[in-house]
Amino acid sequence: MEAQSPADVQKRVRNALRVFVVLLCLTLISAGSSALRVPVLAALVITLGIAAFKGSLVAMHFMHLISESPVIYLLLVLALLAVAVLLLLPAADIWLRGRRLMSLKSFHLFFIGASILLSLGCLYASVQTFMSEPAGIHLTSVVLAAGFSAVLVAYALRAARRFRKMGGSPDHKATF
Repeated sequence: MEAQSPADVQKRVRNALRVFVVLLCLTLISAGSSALRVPVLAALVITLGIAAFKGSLVAMHFMHLISESPVIYLLLVLALLAVAVLLLLPAADIWLRGRRLMSLKSFHLFFIGASILLSLGCLYASVQTFMSEPAGIHLTSVVLAAGFSAVLVAYALRAARRFRKMGGSPDHKATF
């Protein structure tokens, strides 16, 4: 670990205190927003927006993501997209109860495709990290991400063959 000058330490402490004060203020605003007379959806959006901003402050400053390489940001975006998809699909199913959003077959193929894209993104990030600083743990992550991607592609091909064999009924119960 590098030795830091007292001026650098003071600068980091001042920055951490500023972030702490902002987090404290946002917590008070978030708690105070419950007293507002707004519709439930608006209150939910306000509260979740504040929580997301607070989470990003903590991640950027206290987890030191602000000084990381762009590959880490790629992984972060991929993870956030995966979370959004996994939250929005069930929410859409609940909101559209009674109306059909997509068939089981379509959902299955969409989910496999999203999983393949996510695992390929992880593979790309792992390879980039391994190229910049080769180490045993990075090689392991490259091998695991490549293996997971290959398994998902094989599974997608198998599922597509089975769906073709099933024919017209997308909701036919098939075992995978």
